[in-house]
Amino acid sequence: MLGGPAPATAEAARAMTGAADAITTSDPVLGPGQYRYTVTRGRSAVLQDAGGTRFRWLDEEVLESWTPAVEGEEYLVRPQQTDRRDWLVGTEEQARAAGVRLEPTPQAEVRGRCDRTCREEPGTWQAPNEKFLTGLPREPGQLLRRLLDDSRGRGSSESQEVLVYAADLLRSGRVPADLRAALFRALALLPGLEVTDRSANLDGRKGVALAVTDGEARQEVIVDPATGEFIGERRVLTEPDDSLPAGTVVWSSSVETAVVDGLGARP
Repeated sequence: MLGGPAPATAEAARAMTGAADAITTSDPVLGPGQYRYTVTRGRSAVLQDAGGTRFRWLDEEVLESWTPAVEGEEYLVRPQQTDRRDWLVGTEEQARAAGVRLEPTPQAEVRGRCDRTCREEPGTWQAPNEKFLTGLPREPGQLLRRLLDDSRGRGSSESQEVLVYAADLLRSGRVPADLRAALFRALALLPGLEVTDRSANLDGRKGVALAVTDGEARQEVIVDPATGEFIGERRVLTEPDDSLPAGTVVWSSSVETAVVDGLGARP
């Protein structure tokens, strides 16, 4: 039996099961020359002292990727640090006056092909390939056990690390419909899972936030139970941290996917 916190709350289990049940259609089939487009918007807290003042803000990075219909054809990854900053302590004017450098760092795009050696690699939750996705069990209890085994010993509570690993996989935008449904049903069994926000807003999209709290912070995944769509994830302080109050979002990531008609094309 699983140890640790109490079982998932009934509300959390209903939300996850409802999201799984809502996934009633298969994924779109990519035709010749088409790509799976995934855009991830991540925001992470930055701390910097300058001029005797402490500044804290959320930086934004946008990561776009184009995955071909056939593994082995050319792919494209395009990272970009934007000039959007959400200020937590201080203002942009104050930071610039104190000498803080705020200009985005240019980042190079990556093109390549997943060759035979690449395709034969086992893959991971953070970097899944077709072999990894195909090999994951679809039975919820078995899938939860695999998550527990693979994430054990990573530093946070057992249940929180499971949620992190599940979000890592979902963030890739490559998870097929049957596996997404199985993953949601597995999370419905996760000890300590609870609903923390019934109308969580992430980049203008609303869903239900489900979380596991560990010490000073909680890890949240946000899903739309009506559609089974994974919206993103957040890390939220549950206790004050230096100059930041409890309830502050210190990291977030949202993801959207689409099918496009060419490498580098956008919806």
